[in-house]
Amino acid sequence: MEKAISVFELTPKAKEMLSEAITKNGYTGHYIRVEVFEGGGCACGCGGGGMSYSMSLAEKPLEDDVVEEVDGIRFATPKTTLDLVRGSKIDYYEGLEGSGFIILNPNQGFDSCGCGGHAN
Repeated sequence: MEKAISVFELTPKAKEMLSEAITKNGYTGHYIRVEVFEGGGCACGCGGGGMSYSMSLAEKPLEDDVVEEVDGIRFATPKTTLDLVRGSKIDYYEGLEGSGFIILNPNQGFDSCGCGGHAN
């Protein structure tokens, strides 16, 4: 396990919601494990390549994880995908169709799938 240097940034709303969920549910001391899957499908739903993300709770990091603490929240990310997420911002959104966390990744072009259906 190694310590990361500035992998993630949290928006104020993401920090608030993560802190609340961790504390309210008794997960103090746990890690937020962030995983990246390449070719996970385009965000527009076209089915093209891109990256998809998973966030889950973990009691402890895995042996090949890189750990980082951001605003008091501990993250664990597999070393093999670290460069894919470095510099990403985690945000929390609320809308008519639901709410949840989203990872805004500057390493992935908005129209990286090539579907042509995105507004740039």
